[in-house]
Amino acid sequence: MILLGVDYGTKYWGCAVGSSATGHADPLGSLKVIHQEPDWKTLDQWVKEWRPDAVVIGVPLKMDGTPFKVTKKAQAAAETLRDRYGLTVYEADERMSTVEAKDELFDHKGKKALTKSNVDTRSAQIILERWIYMNL
Repeated sequence: MILLGVDYGTKYWGCAVGSSATGHADPLGSLKVIHQEPDWKTLDQWVKEWRPDAVVIGVPLKMDGTPFKVTKKAQAAAETLRDRYGLTVYEADERMSTVEAKDELFDHKGKKALTKSNVDTRSAQIILERWIYMNL
């Protein structure tokens, strides 16, 4: 199964593509969000190119599992993805994915690697790989 991973954000969405067969995800890039809408043109191209069977979107939760204000926005984005692409969209717990992404990027490539795009994209990979490991 091919899966599209999304690290939801109010300013950017990080995206990755992965396979349930390998449990591995690769970066696609970061989508700028303008007026609460991601770069649909680029996302449409990725969906057309990769033809995912489903989408996994990270939903932010506090460490105790309670929602943030932005949690409902991420869940609304999941519904929009379902409607737009007709795909199953799984909501994944994204706790600590950004921290892990920053740590990995810094350890491997130093401070210069900590761009918003790199962090969001790596976070999407982490969210997707965790979801595959836990669910398939």
